[in-house]
Amino acid sequence: MPRKCIVCLLLLFSLFSGYVTAEQPLREIVVNIPSFTLYLYEDGVVIKEYSVSIGNELKPSVLGETTIINKVIDPTYYPPNAVERGLSPIPPGPSNPVGTRWLGLGFPSYGIHGTNNPSSIGKAASSGCLRMNNHDVEELASLVEVGTLVRLIYKTVLMQEDPLLGHKTITVYPDIYNQGVTQLEIEHELKTRGWDNVFWSGLEELIVEAAGSPRCLPLKVPIFMNQEQLDVYGVRCADRYYLPYDVPLERWQDGLDMVVQWGSGSYLPVEQYAQITGFSSRVLNGAVVLQAPQAYLGDIHLGDALFYHDTIYVPVKNIPGELMTNGQLVPEQVSIILFNNDYYLPEWIIKRYAPDAVLFIETDNEEP
Repeated sequence: MPRKCIVCLLLLFSLFSGYVTAEQPLREIVVNIPSFTLYLYEDGVVIKEYSVSIGNELKPSVLGETTIINKVIDPTYYPPNAVERGLSPIPPGPSNPVGTRWLGLGFPSYGIHGTNNPSSIGKAASSGCLRMNNHDVEELASLVEVGTLVRLIYKTVLMQEDPLLGHKTITVYPDIYNQGVTQLEIEHELKTRGWDNVFWSGLEELIVEAAGSPRCLPLKVPIFMNQEQLDVYGVRCADRYYLPYDVPLERWQDGLDMVVQWGSGSYLPVEQYAQITGFSSRVLNGAVVLQAPQAYLGDIHLGDALFYHDTIYVPVKNIPGELMTNGQLVPEQVSIILFNNDYYLPEWIIKRYAPDAVLFIETDNEEP
């Protein structure tokens, strides 16, 4: 055989040998007990998710690492202590408690298996084993081999950041085995990620809710009023910004449909806040920037003007004392608004004591 042909054959043999001996994808199973979820990983990436049933509080599922030690198709179920209890094995079929597949684990008497009770999936209903719908466990069994690593973990908190929009989310699962780990997990996750601007009043409500599904992580944002930073903060959820206000809710009838309660505070979306108050608003560099219209009574600067129900309100602290003592005071009921720790009077009160002065409003809508 010519030398060139021998070299070609050797090269083809080497390529073929490399193909058949290529390293197989590394697969492992991770089960997060509080989320009732089994994840199948391939080379560190989740490729499948399945709902499972876990052990109840009296017979909780074991935590730790093990492997699949056997695989059985259409298993026969042997009840615990069957002889002493006078029970017979249950053959394969619709009445079989372990369904159509059994994946035995290294923990004695524990396994991942199917069920004849699909309504139990997603609940703490087993005696420690992991139940799956039969069609799910059949698929899983076809994707893993004996020796596959299995990790059973207890994680009640998942935090994520959207790679495209940057939105931060948190998922809080119920602490079903009462291990008291949720608060510590949250603090650890926040510290690890460097998320130090969390709005805790909103987060605490998510902890209590423990909805088991992703929620927007509320973040604190600074508020600037007339170019000065306030000592209160707004809240950001995804791309929506909320501002606090201390006016009684019944005064803001136009905004009740948008009110959000966090802790003891009430918050409005910045757009509706601006609409109600008459302030201009914009978001700049992660902060909410507000510009209040300025009220003048002739040459006297009365300060920030506040709009409510087509009435202008001005802060009491900026009204000259001699103005209010001119003329005769008439006792009457007057609506006074407490807003951002300042009291505001309606403009008609001011006009009464200065009938010849012109009250006008100056707005500044220029971009900073």
